[in-house]
Amino acid sequence: MENENITPDAIDAALSSDPQVNQVPEDEKVDDDVDWLHVAKACYEESTNYFNNNYRQQVDNNLRHFRGKHANGSKYLKESYKYRSKIFRPKTRAASRNLEAAAVAAFFANKDVVNIEAMDPMDDMQNASAEIGSALLEYRLSASIPWFQTCLGAFQDTYVNGICVSFQEWEYKEKVSETNLLTSDGQPDVTILVDRPTITLEPVENIRFHPACDWRDPVNTSPYIIRLIPMYVMDVKARMKQDNRKTGQKPWNNLSDADILSAIKQDFDSTRASRSDDKEDKFKDYTPNVTPYDIVWIHQYFCRWEDGEDYVYYTMGTQHLLSDPVPISDLYWHGERPCVIGKSIIEAHNIIPQSHTELSSETQKEINENANQRLDNVKLVLNKRYFVKRGSQVDLQSLVKNVAGGITLMTDPTDVIPVEYHDVTASSYQEQDRLNLDFDDIVGSFSQSSVQSNRNLNETVGGMTMLRGGANALTEYSLKTFAETWAEKVLRQLLKLEQHYESDPAVLTLAGKKVKLWQRFGINKFTDDLLKQELTCMVDVGTGATDPVFRLNKLMSAVGSVIQVLTNNPPGSPLDVRETIEEIFGYAGYKNGARFLIKQAETEDGEEPDPEKMQMAQAIQQLQGVVQQLQTAIQIKQVESQSKAQIEERKQVGEDRRTAAKIRADLMKKQMDLENPVSGEVVKY
Repeated sequence: MENENITPDAIDAALSSDPQVNQVPEDEKVDDDVDWLHVAKACYEESTNYFNNNYRQQVDNNLRHFRGKHANGSKYLKESYKYRSKIFRPKTRAASRNLEAAAVAAFFANKDVVNIEAMDPMDDMQNASAEIGSALLEYRLSASIPWFQTCLGAFQDTYVNGICVSFQEWEYKEKVSETNLLTSDGQPDVTILVDRPTITLEPVENIRFHPACDWRDPVNTSPYIIRLIPMYVMDVKARMKQDNRKTGQKPWNNLSDADILSAIKQDFDSTRASRSDDKEDKFKDYTPNVTPYDIVWIHQYFCRWEDGEDYVYYTMGTQHLLSDPVPISDLYWHGERPCVIGKSIIEAHNIIPQSHTELSSETQKEINENANQRLDNVKLVLNKRYFVKRGSQVDLQSLVKNVAGGITLMTDPTDVIPVEYHDVTASSYQEQDRLNLDFDDIVGSFSQSSVQSNRNLNETVGGMTMLRGGANALTEYSLKTFAETWAEKVLRQLLKLEQHYESDPAVLTLAGKKVKLWQRFGINKFTDDLLKQELTCMVDVGTGATDPVFRLNKLMSAVGSVIQVLTNNPPGSPLDVRETIEEIFGYAGYKNGARFLIKQAETEDGEEPDPEKMQMAQAIQQLQGVVQQLQTAIQIKQVESQSKAQIEERKQVGEDRRTAAKIRADLMKKQMDLENPVSGEVVKY
């Protein structure tokens, strides 16, 4: 990679029709006026230089702190500290685990984290489409996509790097019959190997965008998005032979092994090295010849041109063009870039905000410094240093070993003077406690060290609640930001992919049975109109999402308020009950309160049900609930009575058995007395 800065003038020169500029083979040109390969190289080098100069070093240090290692350039990595204490206290990783556990509680505590609703609640077709979309997403997220690992991995990326990047696409692979047989409808006989949506989480070093794009939406405001994809050579060659009939992807341009070999070479990436514990680069090429398992880097470009149209094309490194640029709508039917960049911290006017790891990095360094100095001091107290007279006859080897009970030979004891050190003071441990508190305040973590450092507060339940409250607020802020910037956008794109590409009859049938499509909506088959309705997709991660007890209390409080509204609302009241209920659930932190309401069916003449009748029906349901509770209480009393009777009966049987055993023992004793009298004579009757 060249290190020169690519200026706008250089890009304009690349786009000119001057033959001295467009030094690309004719078969790789899409348009005589545009050299897309040179455009790709210019965009890649411009964005890579900006990333290397402004973000890479900090990203590398963040990854090292996350893995419990000192940052590059630290004094602990120098030769002078070879024999000094240089441990790394993993506060950064501990805080990450706490936040990840909170994310699990927020996103996976129940099955209704994702809510899909119709834009028009009174439209049966949209309601049916929403139910089907929800069932399809639930199936794909549980069976086809490792959603748990993907979601936590994305959140972890935001914690370490500041942003997370994912691509949502439809993966389709098929195998054509070798006999070239045709089906009854004249189509080739193929076997579908893979037919599913995918969410690919990309590391931050494999994404490029323009540094001047809008920080709120870098994906859509950047003139280009570049995705670096490591692929096996055998997979690249397979893409050169077969197209994707479902998504419209044409076969890639056929390249020779020599062309592939020229693009295999990849510069050393320090970020990958930091992520893999400074081990050997797993993407490094080891052989001089092309083998099927070699890694070659493919670049995918989303480039907006002068006509306002987005174009998509692939290159092999920056050396060869793999596909001709096509409008994005030809490959992605929704016409959107299939990329989402999320974050967990908002930092205005900065594309890559400071991460939790970066915010706490200086405090982490001070924690390490405090611990290592204390350890050095303790070691010196236990194993003193000595002043030894130069040239004296002293057994230095024995003196250095300092073995308990050992003997050190010397001619003159005054030739060796031990240096006394004071033991570490309590102030060092107090400083550690304060640093731990500072760290927890920054990242929004509530740890055991926070409890131990606040002895006066943690002795009461109220004090514990106060300590936990501030940490929970910061944690929920991070989770809410992550849900808004990444999770919801990803699931919306996934829903659009399902609406357009889902054709697996088994999956569709399963979804139809689950939502009872025929029984509830009178629909007996799937159509494009049914699947492609306008829907909304939301993720409910609100206040109290990380505390299960608080979430339950919040829900029960909202339900109690709703029951009170229904009970005290007289017939004919102008109060809109449904809107009031949705508002109550909104105050409770639920983004969509309508999902808690029973969807009322319309009457036969198409009119909405009478509100007074609805209130009467609700009152009847409440009375039925009370009756059910009373019946349950009676059954419990009966069981308790039966249990008591059984216990008394068992006690009586036990008492009778003990009495019978006592009588038998008395009879046996009397028999023995009769057979063995004191005089030794046997008594005869």
